[in-house]
Amino acid sequence: MMKYSFLALFLTMLPLTMAHVQGEPTIDVPASYEDFLTVGVKDGLADNFVRHITRDSHGYLWFSTINGLSRYDGYRFVNYKPVDFGSDVNDVAWVQEAADSTLWMASGTDFYTYDQRHDKWNKDGAARIKDLGIDGTPHIIYIDDGHNLWVSTERGIYYYDYGQRELQHVACYSRTPIAHLASRNGTIVVVNTMCNVYQVSLSEHRLVPVAGPPDLTITRDNHIFIDSSMTLWVYNAHAPASTIRTLSLSTRQWQQPVGIEQMGDPLVNALSEDNEGRLWVGTDDAGIHVFDRESNLPVTLNRVAVTNAFSSRNSHISCFYLDDNNTMWVGSAKLGVAYSDQSHPRFKCISTGEYEDVSTMMEDDKGNLWIGFDGDGLIRRTPTGTITEFSAQHQQLPSNLVTSLAQLNDGSIVVGTYGSGMARYDGQRFVPVWSNMPSLKYVKAITTDRHGHIWVATVDQGVVRIDTDGAIVTYTSENSSLLSNGILCLASDQQHDMIYIGSSLGVSAYDNKQARFVSTPQLDSLRGNYIYTLMTCHQGLLWIGSREGLWVYSPLNGTLDHLTTQQGLSHDVVRALSKAEPIPTQPAMGNCYVWASTDHGLTFIRSTKNSGESSAISYQCHPFFESDGLQGQIFSNNATLTTSNGSILLGSFTGYVSIPSGDITTHIPKLQVQFTGFRINGKPTSKSPTDFTIRYKERPSIFVSAMVPAQSQKVRYLYRFKGDKEWLRAPDNMFYFASLMPGTHVLQVKAEVPGVVESEVAELAINVTPPFWMSWPAIMLYILLLLFIAALIWRSMRLRQKREMAIKQLELNLEKYEMEEEKIRFYTNISHDLKTPLTLVVAPLEKIRTFSLPAAIRTEVDVAWRNARQLYDLVLEVLDFRRIDEGREQLNLRHGDVVRFVRQTVQGFAYLAKFKELQLTQQIPNTSCEVDFDENKLRRVIVNLLSNACKYNVEHGTVTVTLDISHNNNTQQVVISVADTGIGVNDKRHIFERFVQESHGQQQEGSGLGLHIVKQYVDIMGG
Repeated sequence: MMKYSFLALFLTMLPLTMAHVQGEPTIDVPASYEDFLTVGVKDGLADNFVRHITRDSHGYLWFSTINGLSRYDGYRFVNYKPVDFGSDVNDVAWVQEAADSTLWMASGTDFYTYDQRHDKWNKDGAARIKDLGIDGTPHIIYIDDGHNLWVSTERGIYYYDYGQRELQHVACYSRTPIAHLASRNGTIVVVNTMCNVYQVSLSEHRLVPVAGPPDLTITRDNHIFIDSSMTLWVYNAHAPASTIRTLSLSTRQWQQPVGIEQMGDPLVNALSEDNEGRLWVGTDDAGIHVFDRESNLPVTLNRVAVTNAFSSRNSHISCFYLDDNNTMWVGSAKLGVAYSDQSHPRFKCISTGEYEDVSTMMEDDKGNLWIGFDGDGLIRRTPTGTITEFSAQHQQLPSNLVTSLAQLNDGSIVVGTYGSGMARYDGQRFVPVWSNMPSLKYVKAITTDRHGHIWVATVDQGVVRIDTDGAIVTYTSENSSLLSNGILCLASDQQHDMIYIGSSLGVSAYDNKQARFVSTPQLDSLRGNYIYTLMTCHQGLLWIGSREGLWVYSPLNGTLDHLTTQQGLSHDVVRALSKAEPIPTQPAMGNCYVWASTDHGLTFIRSTKNSGESSAISYQCHPFFESDGLQGQIFSNNATLTTSNGSILLGSFTGYVSIPSGDITTHIPKLQVQFTGFRINGKPTSKSPTDFTIRYKERPSIFVSAMVPAQSQKVRYLYRFKGDKEWLRAPDNMFYFASLMPGTHVLQVKAEVPGVVESEVAELAINVTPPFWMSWPAIMLYILLLLFIAALIWRSMRLRQKREMAIKQLELNLEKYEMEEEKIRFYTNISHDLKTPLTLVVAPLEKIRTFSLPAAIRTEVDVAWRNARQLYDLVLEVLDFRRIDEGREQLNLRHGDVVRFVRQTVQGFAYLAKFKELQLTQQIPNTSCEVDFDENKLRRVIVNLLSNACKYNVEHGTVTVTLDISHNNNTQQVVISVADTGIGVNDKRHIFERFVQESHGQQQEGSGLGLHIVKQYVDIMGG
């Protein structure tokens, strides 16, 4: 069967009243439109009238329509209206991509280029052409097969080579306008409006004539096309097929293709060529015709297929496009676009007409195909095509509910039914057998082992074994380790002499050599799994189809592998399994090829034993879906067959799918992830993948595509943010993020066909701008605020610390004050006690000193009087201090001559100065000064100052008392100062504080209260 044959064989059978019907009741008809998938206005296409199709380097499909331009990524359309970009019309003639990735569009008489960053078209085609150095007004812009630019103006043809960045000019001396340019393998052909053909010679900068016009009436809708054999095809749109002409560029001879008449004479609109060199002819009302083309002259065509791509023959095919993934795209003038992957196996969906729900299939040793139906009996088809029906109505079957078929070792054919037991074919009809066995009434499956024993699975009575000698043994869950009495499927492992039994509770295994059921940890782990189908292969593997995917058990290695959609299965519910013949182009040693029908498509599985690793088996899954030509088949449980010629038949509700031997694809398109669309908060936006910036709390939706529309059902997407380890699987091709934190997030996305191919990782940087409260100015403000708060806290802590220290100091001062008070009270009390005795001592001594005494006695008396007087002064200091401290000291003013009082007081120290060999000098004026003063306090001030001056003076020192009188504003001011040549005062700030005494290496004298009392008395007197 040819790869590109789109023939579908329909078995249309009518109920017959006879047992045999001679002849084939079906006819070969063109493959139905389901071989193609379609997209149109209902899917988002701008218009169903499509003029041109192309694919850019990013993988987008561009559809030029009469009502705008559509971009398609395999999932969604984005439409562009030329009138929005400055055009007078929305009719788009074509879109092409140049080598520098610039997309060019023609609409009306204007040319546009695409700004991908801003997702818009600019009406700047003429300006960009001028920037390249091209003179004149562009009439034709053409991108050749090397993606270089050709422009036709009134000044000739210009060629711009993007690789060399070189512009060349070809002069055109013909007055006939140029109509078309076409290229193939570097050859450029020019055709003018009179259909004269020229070849461009860039080296000579001229057009080289090739041929004159063919014997064809040229219309304004004529088209040209160069095929892979360098043959030029010329045809008029909407003209009969008989008007097509070919020109060999090597022989330069016009010809009419031979074999085109196979089409009849429909109106032809489009020509193209596929990767196998087959010619595709699109018509107005006769669908698409595909031809093998011979290279001899004249061109000979052999039609190999006819298809309707669309639901209607009157779809008016307008254009073809074969992309680099070997997908053929077909544009129409009425129904939009259809496409078909030319690389997948040529599945043939064969209908069984009114016979529905295929339940079992078998091929006997004569090559007859037997098909059983769940309710419609049984049919047999011979290799010559003769169809025979067997039904209960015609008494050829015990029941129309056929569940299983088998050919026994003796060549006889038996059938199992639901409710009517088993029957054996006698050449005319199926005769019931073992009808006396109630356990064989409801049969589910039949198989034989290598000993010739028949194993029968029943719906509710377990498994029955019928030995070659006629003995019958029934195994149930009551008398054996069988898991369930409701059996769903059987498999016979002839290599290991095992019988495997599948049920809704798992898999049981019976070892014929040991004549008993055996248990393995691997099969035991499947308990509770619903098993639909079982199959063994030449590798010795047991394939187990279930509701939870496909399990593969290796008795030799003791391994159990699990395949699901994660590994590439089309669906996790596996209905039937069938072994395929080895692929001729691939080594069969160690490989096993299996087809699995599922609840969503088919899967081709290749298992490979890894060399050198006896325990390792690898699997590669190729899923196939409706887009691969399966027409949405609903497959039956355990209904499968591998025919003697290697074809795979898989039963379905409406017939069966046939897969020719060896016709298994190995072509996997390259996946390249593109970020194709963006939404913010559910609304479309024109964000660019190179600058995707959103605001905080905006919810982005990001669309991606692997850019393989024909494979979009198979592609799965995984994503993560850069830095994460785990990849997450997306439910579809859209990623939605409810919230992203401010900053730059790098989204990584990759596409895969699970278990088959994986794309490179695509990255999108998502910049999330922060709100003001998270911006850098706000953060700086927060920092300053924190610093301010920290400063306040620090200041508060410092103040608290100071307060605590002040309180402690106050407590210490209070304690010290209390101690001082105690001391003062003690001193005061003693002073009071000492004052009277001292008075009684000083008074007699003063009286004795007035007597005439011998010198020795006077000396002793003077010493006694001086010390007694000093002690008396100390007692007075203490008493004065106490009165001052308690605030009881008051002024006692008397009017008198202060000068005379000071002179007399100073004179009283003459004796002490003489005794201490000091010179006492008075600088007191002789004038009098009458003022009010407290004699006692002033005396105490002068006495204290003179006492200190004498006490702390140096030997032979000087003490000077000065009194100055000044007049200011009718007031008098008296200044008394005492100066000495003594040791001086270092701490002048604290000298007047109580109990403060300075030490100059001498023994301290006095109480430390004298100067404090002086200060207090001076303050009291207003000094």
